[in-house]
Amino acid sequence: MGKPPPIKIAFLTNKTAKRSWPVFRAIIDSQDIQLCHTFFFDNVKSTRQSLGDIVKNIGPLQAARKAIRFGFSKLRQHIVNFDTGWITPTSPFEIAAISELSSTIVTDMNRPECLDKLENLKLDALLVCVCSNILKKEVLSISNMHFINVHPSLLPKYRGPAPAFWMRYNNEPEAGVSFHLMSQRIDQGNIVKQFKMQMNRTHSEHRIELDAFKLAATEVERVLRNFVEEEGQNTIRQDQAQASYFSFPTRENRKELKKQITNSKS
Repeated sequence: MGKPPPIKIAFLTNKTAKRSWPVFRAIIDSQDIQLCHTFFFDNVKSTRQSLGDIVKNIGPLQAARKAIRFGFSKLRQHIVNFDTGWITPTSPFEIAAISELSSTIVTDMNRPECLDKLENLKLDALLVCVCSNILKKEVLSISNMHFINVHPSLLPKYRGPAPAFWMRYNNEPEAGVSFHLMSQRIDQGNIVKQFKMQMNRTHSEHRIELDAFKLAATEVERVLRNFVEEEGQNTIRQDQAQASYFSFPTRENRKELKKQITNSKS
């Protein structure tokens, strides 16, 4: 029996995302996965939050840190666009720019031109990792194609946009990553595969989620190959009785977590 053909996928991530880098790198390096196209969601251009809303929600310190990270990101992207050759890429967008990979910057994946692009690529799957663009029914209904998200928690627990914070807040003993099918209900699709890892509450949210995606990167080729060969028949429905959903933490939530961690060290 000859070697099976490579799995044809497209990748969707935020343009500014760094945490999706390990998964993206693993896909590029894989001999078993053909990356046909990458969609970069312009999450900064698409957001409708004002500066005042951001400060109110996460506090001035976190807002300042976000602004600094965004500024450095824009500077790096400017340098990459000039193709200087000396910069070391730290995000999917940077490696795509330097390597001239097939890619598109989008403000909404639900637009007709994005649907047409997905249909014309004739993919096995769209893999989504660190993306704040919610896919609607028209996209998820494309025939003969699967939509898989990589979520940094052990679903159905900690659905939502900030699982690492809430796992720290609730002092969870373990964390992990879930490959799951996408549905119209956020983070509620069937589980394709999950992997556990030890939780360290003193680590930052960024490090916890980055470690989860590094774990996903070591398994993504095997997960996709098994899923395609099994024709998606062995997924597991999420147990709604065990489900939890958390939105973005407030400024008060962050203060409380900091207090909890400080007290636990004393």
